[in-house]
Amino acid sequence: SYGTPCGNFINEYYITQSAIVIPAGAMQTDDDKTYQFSVFVTDLTGGFTDTVSTDISVVMREIPKLSVQTLKAKKVNPSERVVLSGQVELPVGASAWVEWSCDLLSNSGLETKLASSVPRGVLATAGTSVVSLVINRDELQPKMTYTFFLKATYGDEQPSTIPGFIPDPDAVAEMSILMNSAPTKGVLVVEPMYGEAMATQFSFTTHGWEDDADDYPIKYKIEYYTIDVSETTLIKPMSDLTFITSFLGQGVESTNFTVVCIVTAQDVLLSQGTIYQDLQVVPLIDKTQLNAVMETQLDAALETVDNELLTQVVSGVTTSINTADCSERTSEECANLGRAPCSTTKQTCGACLSGLDRKSVV
Repeated sequence: SYGTPCGNFINEYYITQSAIVIPAGAMQTDDDKTYQFSVFVTDLTGGFTDTVSTDISVVMREIPKLSVQTLKAKKVNPSERVVLSGQVELPVGASAWVEWSCDLLSNSGLETKLASSVPRGVLATAGTSVVSLVINRDELQPKMTYTFFLKATYGDEQPSTIPGFIPDPDAVAEMSILMNSAPTKGVLVVEPMYGEAMATQFSFTTHGWEDDADDYPIKYKIEYYTIDVSETTLIKPMSDLTFITSFLGQGVESTNFTVVCIVTAQDVLLSQGTIYQDLQVVPLIDKTQLNAVMETQLDAALETVDNELLTQVVSGVTTSINTADCSERTSEECANLGRAPCSTTKQTCGACLSGLDRKSVV
């Protein structure tokens, strides 16, 4: 005989349910104490197979009540600002330092990624306080899972600043965030790679894009520009369609008539991947054809209510009409002046590049 059961031993013979509930006050003690709980698993023959244990600390003082609000989205795009909201409730007369930390970042590393107006931690007093964490856009890496901890430690001093001693927190809440990744590995095939503005019909096909299975379907947008990437002409709006044919406006003489085509692939969480393809689109050899081409294509666009074709024709013709003689002004010369390539004014570079002004390039 091994005598009577030990104190604080929970013995319900063979418990078959997956959870037990210990009533409040069942583990009362005169001092802080740690209990070890073990689960013993046996097979149908009664043979011992495995065990697992965990420790639970019971303390005399009231524990801070912490909670973290769950994000609505299952994933977060790196290009979006991440806002975490936590709440702490402290008993009367108590104060505690409440701060955020992250498993993949040091405290100082996390602080460099935060919005300047929101600190990583605050001193909370009795009652309920909201503690937020705001991480700037493009600070967290795609495909990574970050676990954020909200910790409350009684006292008025920030634990991480105490020299040589970091006390255990009195309460911890956590939440993990999976960062989304944009579609990648896409290819754009354009045929032909050389043609005349508003006369050559170009064929665009994109394929090969990859993303997580739960991020499908992927949608695609195709557009192009000649000088400024912020001034694009739409070829195909965002949709499931992966191919289209289109006329293009001519490139700029100073850039050897280069036209840059862009494909943007977007997943269900609106994360976007982008690829580029350069083409060479020269002016119509026979300028007298421009009016005929414009009339034919405008009639076709209006008859079929094709808004994309209408945009392509208007943009292409406008570019051809407004293009100036830039044979003596190379794009390199204009870049050295801090200006865009020559395009609309004869032998004259374009506007100041982004971030520059007239005084800075004199």
